[in-house]
Amino acid sequence: MQVRAQSVVIGTTFTKKENMGDQEKIPYNIELTFHSEFDEETGEFVGQIKTYENIIGYQVGNDVIAVVTHDGETHIYPMGSVTFVRHYPAEVNVEVA
Repeated sequence: MQVRAQSVVIGTTFTKKENMGDQEKIPYNIELTFHSEFDEETGEFVGQIKTYENIIGYQVGNDVIAVVTHDGETHIYPMGSVTFVRHYPAEVNVEVA
């Protein structure tokens, strides 16, 4: 019998099964948009976007946002410099037999 449980990390929800290997987990990506700079040529604000693919998770606090990768790294950014966070499931290629 497999038991399903949900645990919530601020900003996202992960679903996991008991005794589940990494290959069965849904991979998530995250994009962080940082403060925009004004481009004098175009007359528009241009933001810098940092994308992390297939993350373990992320957490948002009052002062920082932390992204945990499968490489064992934790990237921490001050919330004052982040203007937008987008997290979404990575595309999963399914082979049809």
